[in-house]
Amino acid sequence: KLTSLGSWIDRQRSCKMKGSLDDNRIRKLEDIGFEWDRDASRWNEMFALLSDYKEREGHCNVPLIYESKGSKKLGRWLGTQRQAKRKGTLAESRRTRLETLGVEWDVNTGDWNEMLGLLETYRNREGHCLVPVKQIEEGKPLGVWLNNARAREKTGALGVEKCRALEDIGVVWD
Repeated sequence: KLTSLGSWIDRQRSCKMKGSLDDNRIRKLEDIGFEWDRDASRWNEMFALLSDYKEREGHCNVPLIYESKGSKKLGRWLGTQRQAKRKGTLAESRRTRLETLGVEWDVNTGDWNEMLGLLETYRNREGHCLVPVKQIEEGKPLGVWLNNARAREKTGALGVEKCRALEDIGVVWD
């Protein structure tokens, strides 16, 4: 009978939890980097994708709608990590790893006026607010910030005042 790799992995984890997995097999699996905790394995995979994103983009402010290779929803995952930190449910070791990588916890609220000022400077220089997502102004990810604002506007989470401020500068939502 042919068994899928996923089923086999689940069985190894289950046997180890029950204490019925041979120590030799445990050691062999650990030698090849096997992770017993499925959640930890997924978290480490997403962290590695975030690390790759930072290396490529120069920052960790992943747009909420961003999907990385293999349709991994990296933006949503990072949003979940931020939410867990706000709720106090993010493990200290994970918080430390994310902070060491350069994750900003309050990216959506951040210094709104500073980013709005950078957007206004961009508009004055370029003549429009069609900021490329990779645009960095004074070391700040202006394109990502505006992309996130657009995503929040679509869901109604941006707020009337912030929408009006962006529209007054000349932001086009679509």
